[in-house]
Amino acid sequence: MYLLERLTERSTWIGITAVISGAGISIAPELTNSVISMGMGVAGIISMVTRDQAE
Repeated sequence: MYLLERLTERSTWIGITAVISGAGISIAPELTNSVISMGMGVAGIISMVTRDQAE
């Protein structure tokens, strides 16, 4: 299934993290830096624990 295949890719998870982080900015302006930092941290963790696909 197409969606399940995409969920196994690193770029999909980094994109999901970016969208969630971006959505959090409008919730509480005083928490903007915290939300962005958290999103970047999660994206970094995803990059560290997932494998690069062989080309």
